[in-house]
Amino acid sequence: EIGGFVTNVGYGLYSLAESGFAPNRVTDAVALCLAREQQENGSWIQSDFRPPLGGNPIVFTALALHDLGIYLPAGRRDEWKTRAARGREFLSKAQPADTQEAVFLLMGLNWAGVSKTEVQAARDRLLAWQRPDGGWGHKPAMSPDAYATGQALHALYLAGMPVTHDAYRKGVQYLLRTQREDGSWFMATRAFGFQPHFDAGFPYGDSQFISAAASSW
Repeated sequence: EIGGFVTNVGYGLYSLAESGFAPNRVTDAVALCLAREQQENGSWIQSDFRPPLGGNPIVFTALALHDLGIYLPAGRRDEWKTRAARGREFLSKAQPADTQEAVFLLMGLNWAGVSKTEVQAARDRLLAWQRPDGGWGHKPAMSPDAYATGQALHALYLAGMPVTHDAYRKGVQYLLRTQREDGSWFMATRAFGFQPHFDAGFPYGDSQFISAAASSW
């Protein structure tokens, strides 16, 4: 396992695709390496000790299916069909334990082209986890936060939910209420500090890394 490879490539290629970046020799090479990281059970995994950013195969399998569907070279389409089928089977059997897993399961099933019934079931499960104040928490026992709420709304939108839907509007209102004066959102870190803190210029000190991610969502 190459440390951080699946995480960085998974999110990196997703970001490039969202920006409309066209495939080139670099994305060809990266996508081929990512494809070879698929596990026997059809998933992609990555060890990551920075909750909730990573460490779960549902997240990385969804990202890999999305990314490879766009950036795997055209000459490897037959290989892609096989890998996609295995990844799709893994996601269809997966049971999310927290909001991030439910978010990426919904997005992954949608990207994988499963039946509308499966996508609807995943969407309904995510909706059922919305709190009365409109937000989502990462885990059932945790308070709502911008990270979980932002990515839940993103997944629901990708799954076809109109922004006029009551649940979507409640989520947006939660985010508007919790935004700080400087335009950012705060989220307290839960990661184990295994390296010295480096100030990158985002607010909130030791919590700046996850707060930047929360603000991005």
